[in-house]
Amino acid sequence: MLAGAHPDSYTSELANSLTALSNRLKAVGRREDAVAAAREASELYLQLWDDGKADIVMPDLARSLNNLAVHLAAIGQPDQALAVLDDAIDLRRRLAGHNPDAFLPDLASSLNNRANLLDDLNRDEEATSAIAETIEIYRRLAEHRPEAFLPDLAMALGNYAVNAAALKQTAGALAASTESVEIYRSLAERRPDLHRADLAMALNNLSLRLGQAGSQEDALEAVAESVRIRRGFLPTEDREILHGLVASLNNLGIRLRALERHEEAATAAHEAVEVCRALADQEQAYRPSLAEALNSLAIAEARLGHAHESAAAAREAVMLLRALHETPTADIPASPRVGAYEGTGGRGIRAMTSYARWDRARYVERVGVRRKLSGAARR
Repeated sequence: MLAGAHPDSYTSELANSLTALSNRLKAVGRREDAVAAAREASELYLQLWDDGKADIVMPDLARSLNNLAVHLAAIGQPDQALAVLDDAIDLRRRLAGHNPDAFLPDLASSLNNRANLLDDLNRDEEATSAIAETIEIYRRLAEHRPEAFLPDLAMALGNYAVNAAALKQTAGALAASTESVEIYRSLAERRPDLHRADLAMALNNLSLRLGQAGSQEDALEAVAESVRIRRGFLPTEDREILHGLVASLNNLGIRLRALERHEEAATAAHEAVEVCRALADQEQAYRPSLAEALNSLAIAEARLGHAHESAAAAREAVMLLRALHETPTADIPASPRVGAYEGTGGRGIRAMTSYARWDRARYVERVGVRRKLSGAARR
């Protein structure tokens, strides 16, 4: 009502409140409503742009588009999310080009989101390229503000390692994963409360890279440390930590089997199933992980010659996967994968100079901003 009576004064505040509301809605599982709120916020910022306030609104518009892309991805629309996110990145490149101290972190955040979306779309080469640019930016930022940006650099290096490995770039993947562990280890030494879980994740990923490189003993050593760290959080009800423990235990079993230590591999597999079963009982989004753990257990039992136990685990995995296959996607909660996205704070500076003037008509024609926003969540 205030925005209608005093549009110049309140439109921006309304858009900002809608952005905050979209994040709160997503947090309570109302993802479609979150998209609607984020789309409305972006439309309001575009109205301000049309009213000649481009110099002021560009950071907020970029933030709003980035936020909308995150919410679109959360409801399973990665193609539309990517299109909207590319709009945000275009704007943030312009902003960072004129004020890198203020806007390079935002650009890196959007590039990281872009890499995640491309990864979801199986566009591995493009994803790896986006992550490489993210690493370059975070490395530059970390030189001047290590406490603020070393965690982001370590995260980006870990993501790069995953994508490089998918492209069979074994040496590059191993180098990036090793550096990620080194950074997280130094951070965990200073602030274990903040970074011990990150170190465990990075060690598990390093183990995977070492295994791919054929260094099985080193791979086992890395994942064993990851398991020790994650067990150190027990007892806990934190599902993210417990899910991470399952991942490390599964990997531990694989490394032990590679070294023909089959009894120990079976023990790790049983523990993974036990932990993951408790998670899946609470939320069905963890059922694919339980099926994976059961498959690993079936292999471990088979290696020990336990045919009946192996068959039972494999049968349960098939039943879980069959049920998931037959369940409409809309009825399954979002995966517990942790994504990198931006909160409502943002680092934008409102007062922009004339460099923000931009050929909006050409831009809309080229990328279809208005069309994407108006149709984003109306399927």
